[in-house]
Amino acid sequence: MNLSEAYSIFGLNKSATDEEIKKQYKKLTRTYHPDINKDPNAETKFKEINNAYEVLQKRNEKKPVFNFVNNFEDEDFEENFEEPQPIFFKRKISFKEAIYGTTIKLEYDRNVGCQSCNGDGFSKKNNGCFSCNGTGTVITRGNNVISSTTCNSCKGKVDIESCKSCNGSGSYSKKTTISVKVPPGIESGNVLSLGGMGNFGKKASHAFIRFFGPNYYYTDAFLQIEYDKDENIKMLDKNIVISTNIDLLTALKGGKTNVTLFDETIEVPIKEKTSNKDIYSIPKKGIGNDGSLIVEFIVNYPKDVKNIISLLENELPATN
Repeated sequence: MNLSEAYSIFGLNKSATDEEIKKQYKKLTRTYHPDINKDPNAETKFKEINNAYEVLQKRNEKKPVFNFVNNFEDEDFEENFEEPQPIFFKRKISFKEAIYGTTIKLEYDRNVGCQSCNGDGFSKKNNGCFSCNGTGTVITRGNNVISSTTCNSCKGKVDIESCKSCNGSGSYSKKTTISVKVPPGIESGNVLSLGGMGNFGKKASHAFIRFFGPNYYYTDAFLQIEYDKDENIKMLDKNIVISTNIDLLTALKGGKTNVTLFDETIEVPIKEKTSNKDIYSIPKKGIGNDGSLIVEFIVNYPKDVKNIISLLENELPATN
């Protein structure tokens, strides 16, 4: 995928900032996540979005300018491109954990690069030649040109054998355990991107890797968070909002009431002449122990107010 195609997939032009690209990436991944979007093409689109994001992230990298001249005689270095799959998780947490944040432990199997062969899938035996250090080829560098020629001393004779650790695949399955921090105030359905915690893949041929070093990468893993909300507790920015009922008499003369926030009981003062939907704020009791706990008072009026109206008419001065 080239840079123009990546911009097109994101619906952005080349002047887009890193922040705009990141914002659009989050929006698109939420829209096309296979666990959310049931369209049969959603998974393909989701992979396309992640590939485009990877291209856009590397658009500002400075690349060395090399003229690469190769002369691999008697060796077949064919291009070996692989497309590893991202890994998806879905976990359900409590509403309390969503408000205050939590840590989720993930245990899963993923493909990792073989350490024995550095992900190549093969190893070359040193042939003992001093001219080429036993590799069978001589590398020449100069004036931004890197060239490789068959060693004249040993005529390039080396033995290549398949890696025994990975059976020539360059990777193997490994059980992985990671701890993921879920931020306070996360919305149900949000997806956390775990950079580089997916599967192993290769982006270049063995020939390129041989002279420029490993050019491997790992896909991302994605964790979707879900939870059941509490009808009595709401999140507003960094604040927690709880509504509590009080009777008319308490609203008029003031007093105290208790509200329950999960497993904590909090005493809240009520001032005189409290109106319906007045609030009382408690600092540092909000989301992630930041923001405020906002208690909203709902004044319950009695069903039969005739006696109250009559009493007020006798006690209050007449108005014009």
